[in-house]
Amino acid sequence: MFNLSAAMGPRWAEICNEFTERIQQLGPSPIRIAIQARERR
Repeated sequence: MFNLSAAMGPRWAEICNEFTERIQQLGPSPIRIAIQARERR
């Protein structure tokens, strides 16, 4: 969780970019992959 004021728009954008990069590094959700594999059966 982040606590930012309205004046911290550039910092908010930076946090969003870091968050997006981290999600991309994690890759696909193992739960989603398992559900898709189950549906293919």
